[in-house]
Amino acid sequence: MIGGNSRDGLRVGGVAALVVAVGCAPLGSGFEIQIGDLALEAYEVVDLGSVPYGYSQEALLRIGNVGSGVLVGTAGFASSSGPHSFSVSPSAFVLDVDERLDLVITFHAVDFGEYGDLLYLEHDGVGGTVALEVVASGDDDSDDDGYTHEDSGGDDCNDRNAYVHPGAEEIWYDGIDQDCDDGSDFDADLDGYDRSIYGGTDCDDTDASVHPGAKDVPEDGVDQDCDGEK
Repeated sequence: MIGGNSRDGLRVGGVAALVVAVGCAPLGSGFEIQIGDLALEAYEVVDLGSVPYGYSQEALLRIGNVGSGVLVGTAGFASSSGPHSFSVSPSAFVLDVDERLDLVITFHAVDFGEYGDLLYLEHDGVGGTVALEVVASGDDDSDDDGYTHEDSGGDDCNDRNAYVHPGAEEIWYDGIDQDCDDGSDFDADLDGYDRSIYGGTDCDDTDASVHPGAKDVPEDGVDQDCDGEK
């Protein structure tokens, strides 16, 4: 239980407007909420920003017990299911007087679009509840190359690399499909045969008329069919 002056009120620093904005009563146990790594201009909303599809973004929210007794609390989001997911860790905590704890807020971008949820901070029955609005978005063009992720209906096969998109210059033999044509990166002459030094059978990957099965012109000094004879 929280002892001593457990109803001293909420110390929120620069977040005082937050409690009013979300219509919640102050947390009478003496929480201190400090925004850590977020560098926000306004504290009514905790914004984790735009997160690349398939990735996660974390932010820290520091809480502290500024009361005069042990603080037992929980943290959790209003919604825990859906195509996107916010999570917080730890979900339960015990803080001695003047002890601080960093809550890790995580957004998992498993879908596209903008999403929001309410993070509730509660304690063991004394006082009210603090609710923080947390927002984030799943980005369908995280590399800002003008082409959207193929899973969102676009045609960018690698939305984490601005040099990879339809129409990009293909760099042969580097193992990367820069132009997103789904073709082999070891077939520069586009004849359907990979270059021999990369495990293929094409003895001249600069000439589309030279490959296994091509018609060989006798005694012209060129091994068109790649059988080792010119």
